[in-house]
Amino acid sequence: MNKIIICFFILFISISFTEAMAKCKRSGLKIMKKQKQRQHVDFEMMIQEVVLEDLKTSTKETRKLRRHSMDMGPEKTKTLTTFLSPNDIKGTALLNWKNEDRSDDQWLYLPALRKMQRIASSGKRKYFMGTDFTYSDLEGETLSSWNYQCIRIESCGKKKCYKIVATPKTSKLINETGYSKRILWVRKKIYATIKADFYDRKGKLLKTMNNTKFIKYRKQLWRAKKSVMTRVGFHKTTMSIKNIKLNDKIDTKTFTERFITKGMHTR
Repeated sequence: MNKIIICFFILFISISFTEAMAKCKRSGLKIMKKQKQRQHVDFEMMIQEVVLEDLKTSTKETRKLRRHSMDMGPEKTKTLTTFLSPNDIKGTALLNWKNEDRSDDQWLYLPALRKMQRIASSGKRKYFMGTDFTYSDLEGETLSSWNYQCIRIESCGKKKCYKIVATPKTSKLINETGYSKRILWVRKKIYATIKADFYDRKGKLLKTMNNTKFIKYRKQLWRAKKSVMTRVGFHKTTMSIKNIKLNDKIDTKTFTERFITKGMHTR
């Protein structure tokens, strides 16, 4: 009898493991396209609290920022990220124009200099204002620039996720981002990325992003209230949404040099 019970238990574990590691029936690219379609909005504004933490000394620094974004068509988005506090960095801003067929255009505005500084392609793998997000990370996902392979469906806590390996299509993109690959976990039911591992150019795990506390805003639209990017054993950035407005129209002048240099972005 005991042997029968043990055999049944082993069979049950084997079936459960197989179900948790099922093969993908959809291509990685199709999954990523569906995610982009479901989570798309024409306009978005959010206020975020940003906490920077040194993992070696446990020291923390808190900031506040506002992000505006506007869809401009397939693979085209304009985004403005503005620091609202503390006072020593208030008004510092990053303007990003996502392009369909070439690298994104990015400009950093420093209030003390009162001018926009263009971010060169070689500088996009640098970290933005002491956070663990690079300039490249802030460009967003450009589906045409990456190969996506869904390798299996596996458990993410109590949920099921597509596990997708994303690799750059060109050596130029590897140099720009600093990543040889990323591994993405996309929640199967809601098509939202809940985790991402980033590997450096030598294939070593560099950092991990975890998105949690998802809030549903309409039938298929979800946003993670909390996003944590951790550089392994070194530093951590936590971004928490404090306010969000979706599809409230934003004037196109918001994403211009004049709007920023005149100080209108901090109002």
